[in-house]
Amino acid sequence: MMLRQNEKELVISDSDIEVAIAHLNSLPQTVTCDMPKKWAKQQFIEWLKESLPNNIEYGVNFDVATGIFGHIVPLGHGYSMHSDDNRYLIILSVRSVDTDLSNLNKL
Repeated sequence: MMLRQNEKELVISDSDIEVAIAHLNSLPQTVTCDMPKKWAKQQFIEWLKESLPNNIEYGVNFDVATGIFGHIVPLGHGYSMHSDDNRYLIILSVRSVDTDLSNLNKL
């Protein structure tokens, strides 16, 4: 990935990728389940790259795959002992259940 001047590098942890692949492998129809782990990891990284929004900045959220959402934060976000090193970390959240629209709560 070529970076323009002042553009922050994007990174993601292996632990986020592993959880995402485990979620995908739990779905009824998935291609990653039959792949060797290294291939599944590379496939997920390609899907992640394809899903990146045009506007990369802190606080941006985006869809990655079925039930997987990406969030862009500064590297070290939430870790008091880690200083900002001019990279953005993509953290993932996984939604593994369907919303039951017949049981909603008012806020």
